[in-house]
Amino acid sequence: MYYDERLVFASDEQSKYRIPSVIATADGGFLAFCNDRRGTLNDHAGEANVVVAKKDADNTEWSDVKTIASEKAHSLYIGCAVYDAVTNTAFCHFRCKF
Repeated sequence: MYYDERLVFASDEQSKYRIPSVIATADGGFLAFCNDRRGTLNDHAGEANVVVAKKDADNTEWSDVKTIASEKAHSLYIGCAVYDAVTNTAFCHFRCKF
C-alpha cells in the first residue's frame, strides 16, 4: 500500500474549510467533500458551501475544488459521505439551517 499526504482543502481569507468526509469509489478513485464557511469558521456563516474534490485512480493529483451546494444567509451543515457500489453513486448528506 502506498501512502501520500496531500492538502486537498487549503483555507484562505475567503474559504474556511471544515468537516471533511472522504470516500473511495469502486474504480479506485476518491471523492473528498467539505464544508466551506465563507470568511469565517463560525457555525453561522453569512454564506456556506458544500464542496467536492476528486482524485481518479490513475491520477496522483486532486481536482480543483468545486461547489456542489451554496446558500447565502443560512448555514449548510455537512454530514457524512457514502458510496453505493451497486449503483456507482456517491452521496453527501447535508442540511440547511434557516
